[in-house]
Order: sequence, then structure tokens, then C-alpha cells
Amino acid sequence: MWDHLFAIDDFNISQVPGARDIWHAFWRQFFALLSIEQEQILLRARVIHTIQTLLSFFAVYLFSKVIIRHIFRHIDHLTLRYMAYWSTLIWFTIFATFSVHYHHIWILWYSVNYQITLPLFWYIMALTIIILFEPISWKIKLFYGLQIILISRFILQAHSMEYLYYLMYLTVLLLLYIRELSPLFKKYYYLVIPIVLLPILFSRYYQAEKSQLFTYLYSYRFSGLYRAILEQGDLLLAGANRASAAVNELMIVALFSGIAMLFVLLVRKIKGRDQSVSQKMFLFLFITSLFFLIPLYTLSGGFAAIVTKMGAVNRFYYSASLFVLLPVALYYFISLIIKKNRLMYLNLIIPAVVLLTFLYSKYASPSHNYADNIHSFLQSFNEREVGFNLSKEQIKTVGIVLEQYRSQLHNNKESLYYARPDIATVLKFIYRENVYWIGRRNNPPLEKFQKYMLTLDPEQTQGIVFKTPEGFPDYTPYH
Repeated sequence: MWDHLFAIDDFNISQVPGARDIWHAFWRQFFALLSIEQEQILLRARVIHTIQTLLSFFAVYLFSKVIIRHIFRHIDHLTLRYMAYWSTLIWFTIFATFSVHYHHIWILWYSVNYQITLPLFWYIMALTIIILFEPISWKIKLFYGLQIILISRFILQAHSMEYLYYLMYLTVLLLLYIRELSPLFKKYYYLVIPIVLLPILFSRYYQAEKSQLFTYLYSYRFSGLYRAILEQGDLLLAGANRASAAVNELMIVALFSGIAMLFVLLVRKIKGRDQSVSQKMFLFLFITSLFFLIPLYTLSGGFAAIVTKMGAVNRFYYSASLFVLLPVALYYFISLIIKKNRLMYLNLIIPAVVLLTFLYSKYASPSHNYADNIHSFLQSFNEREVGFNLSKEQIKTVGIVLEQYRSQLHNNKESLYYARPDIATVLKFIYRENVYWIGRRNNPPLEKFQKYMLTLDPEQTQGIVFKTPEGFPDYTPYH
């Protein structure tokens, strides 16, 4: 998050690719409009975190609601809303990973980050389903279509991987509904061509990163492509897919609940029993839920690495719609068994399943991943657990000590401070002082600072080692 906050005003001190400045440019203009200066960097972080968390909640809720109402044809509005809320809450707890010292849910890693593109992907997927299958006016369809185009443009430049998820979902949807959509495509063929060309155009000119796949295809190196897929797939299975941190017990519960529902649907269809469920939309949900398996197999993981890159394959876990599959399957079985008060049973069974999964994860499972997810989720409500390392009082103390250093300076010399990273952040971005800064992934030792000072003119620059005040918390830099 610090790299992105820094890059909003100065890309020179960040490691963010310049092609992805679209996210930073938006917030740059937003903060300029509200007159929130860089000195208020912690306020900026809070504003971005709050807005993007609420946007994530809304986007995932809308996607869940749209999918559920297309699966269950006769569901009442109150039950539909509750199911969408449960799906959204599950989304906040089911996706997480461990990096360096921390196991955090998705929102804590990416709420101050251009990967808000993930919730935006859920949003445009929901709009796409509405446009294709719901009886709304052409004006609303046009409004939704323009949103899809504009957001697609943003996603491809900010973080193009989420647009790949959109194309994957769109492919599954079109294959399942090809018969129903063919008349629509024939009727509006003059719109289909530009719609098909837009993703190609966007992918060619706006994405920040280039895929290895095209390099192999353009040079006709098909055997080399196959070898690369196997090599990178093997590396992923050796640990690069981060399965030990990302795959958790609730994912498995959701998957098996979906398999059970699919089996019952097939049995009932064979027996000719009445179905109140859209089987194709459920298949869409089930197939897209399987996307979390992509990094877990050699061929699928290796191909994903070629299309994207090795270090990004673990993010395919986040593309799965498992968070909707679990409430859908549980409600389906409730509807088969219980005729009255289904909503009451739903609101008892979903938290019971989540609680039992948490207890199993905490006390019996070898990975403990879902328990760690819940712990991270609860941490998100405690500012001292996930907020900045220094309190407001400690930041003021830094300012008091800084004034003492300033009083000892020669007016004709520039000052360059050396401090541990959290204090250096306060000095640089809150008190606007020059600090010895190499980047968020580096914690340069004092000796390196002293050697650097030898390269400068002592008549022009004075180096100052800012000592950590007494009583400050220990600090382990992110690396």
C-alpha cells in the first residue's frame, strides 16, 4: 500500500509500473479536488481503503444477487437479498494468502491498491448477465454497456489479469447459452462484431503487461510452448502456486456442496421431477467455481503461467465463484427438505457451516488456513492490529524530536535523515524532510547510509541519524 500511496504523487520513489498510473491518476485528481495533501498520507490511506472496501462489497453483492436470482426462478426478494449478503461475507473470508510475515484476507492486502480491478470484474460480469438475460430497456442496456467498456479499459491498464477472468467467465456463459443467444446475435449482428473486436483491441493496446503466449504463437514455437507449460507447471506444483497458504477448508466445503447439488440435480432430471432451478446458470456457477483448481495442476497451472506470469498464477484462486456456490447449494437442499420458514433455516445453517469449518480448521486441519482467514477478518476491525505501526502520539513525538535536530542544523546545508522505515515514512511524507530512501522492499543498514554520505559534498549536505525514541514499538520491515 505504501508504494501506491507514494506513487500517487511521485512515481520516481515507487516500484509501480508507469503504465499502471491510471489508478494513481484517479486518486491524484480525487485528493486534489478535496484538497487532501500528501502530508495527510494516513488520511489518504483511510479514504482509499474505505471507498474501495465499500465498492468491493457492492460489486460482489450485485454479482451474487444476479447469479442467485437466475438460478432460483421463484425465490422471494428477502431470501434473495440474504443469500447475496451471505455470499458477500463469505467472499471477504474465503480468499487470502500468506506473504512474508502475514496471513491476510484479500481486502487487507489489496484495499489500497489498483487490484480493485477484481471487484470491478465481478461488477461488469453482473452487468453482462443483466444485459443478456433480463428484460430491461435499451437505454439501460446502453448505460450498462458503456460502463462495461469504460471499466474494461480501466481494468486492462490497471491490472489486466482480472480482464482475463472476465473473458473466461464470458466464454463459459456463451458456450452454455449458445442456443438461446444465437437469435440475439443474428438479430444484432452489427453490434456483435465491434463487441468481439473490443476485447482484442483493448488487450492489444492497453494492457500493462505482455503475455508470453503470443511470443510463442507468433514464432510458431509450439513444441517450445508445450515444454514451457510443463516446466512452469512443475514449478508451480513445487510450491510457487502458494496452495499451502491460499487453499482453505471452506473452499473444499463449498466445492463438495456444489458437487452434491449437481449430482442431485442430475438424478432428479433423470427421474423427470420438476426443477425450479436453472440448470445452465447453476452449471455456469459450478464451472467458474472450479477456477480455483487452475494453479493446482501441471497443465492448467503451466498454461496460466504462460498466459500471465509465474508469480501471478496464485491469483487465479481469487477468480473462483465458490463464495456463491456454498449458499446456493445449502439453500437448494433446504428447499428440498423444508417447505416453510426456509429463510430462517438458511440464516441458521450458513453460519453453522462456516463456524464448524472454522473450528475444524483451527483444531483439526493440518493447514489452519480458514481459521487464519477468520483471524485476519477479525483483525480488520482493530486499527492497531492492521493500521500504521506508529500511533498519532508517536507521530507527534517524531515531530518533536525532529525539531530538536533542526535546531542543531547549519542553515546553509541540506539535511538528509537516516531512520528505520516507519519513522522514515513519517519524516518524508508527513514532515516533508529528505530521507535516505531506497524503496519499500529495502531496509538499508547504517553502514550503507554512511558510505553514501561519503559520495556527497559535506559542505552542501549534512547526514543525520534519527534515533528511534524510547518506548516506540519494534518494527519488522516488509520485504
